[in-house]
Amino acid sequence: MGKALSNAFSPLFSNLKTALKFTILPILSWSIILVIGIVFGLSLFSEEASGNFSNFHTGFFIAILVFVLLSVLISIQFYTAWIQFLRYGDTSLKNTFIFNIKKCHFVILGKAILLNIIVVLIATIVNIPLGFLNLGSPGIITAVIQILLMLALAVVFLRLSYIFPAAAIDQRFGFIDSWNATRKNWLRIFVAFILLVLIMIVATIVIQLVLGLIFSIFGAVFSPIGLNANQLTSTSDISATLLSAGFLILVIPSYLISMAITLISYIPFINMHYYCFKTDVSLTNDQEILDRFS
Repeated sequence: MGKALSNAFSPLFSNLKTALKFTILPILSWSIILVIGIVFGLSLFSEEASGNFSNFHTGFFIAILVFVLLSVLISIQFYTAWIQFLRYGDTSLKNTFIFNIKKCHFVILGKAILLNIIVVLIATIVNIPLGFLNLGSPGIITAVIQILLMLALAVVFLRLSYIFPAAAIDQRFGFIDSWNATRKNWLRIFVAFILLVLIMIVATIVIQLVLGLIFSIFGAVFSPIGLNANQLTSTSDISATLLSAGFLILVIPSYLISMAITLISYIPFINMHYYCFKTDVSLTNDQEILDRFS
């Protein structure tokens, strides 16, 4: 567990420039999607105001679906790019470009959906008998049982999750392979992730306090050109506010910094997961095979 936690942070701190580089295109992609979503949302609200409710609900559902799909694919690209950097040392920025979607990204997406379905089915099957047992039980016992069930589902998810780093480096690896590979070390992996979560929670609180103080000072400096919520009475007022100098100066820097920190905060989890994966699984690449034959 000590090595796992060490490997969670050391590749990040020693390659911080690469980590920041990999955040550029995902943040730009999300920003473009967000701007398009805001413009589209304002047009939908104007249609709703005119009484066209059917177009509003249909358009809103499609917009949410597209936004979620693109956001998930961008996240998968970031994850895959970092795994390939750890594996091959590939620092190419095009690996994080939204239009550079490859087969491995869809493989990860499909396996993620399938894994979530499996976990939900297990939770549903287990909750049916537990529901009858909890009918006459005190509330605290029910809460403890639910917490234990969540921990058990987290263990199942972790034991089956080796499919993701394997797919990122184009290795054939199934759910059964992942389950068998984690047979001996599943408890250490689980405890290491719990410790990492606690460390990252503390780090997140500290970072949020520091950033909150900085942006509070920044907002006070630019308060003369700040926002006036009382003026937001119509769609045109909202559009004007979103494009105002006060909004742009206050929001854009905080948005970009927050997005970069959010993406980078996932890297320790990726690092430790990949370390556990390569420790439990024998990996071979083309260069290793060539070295053996030579």
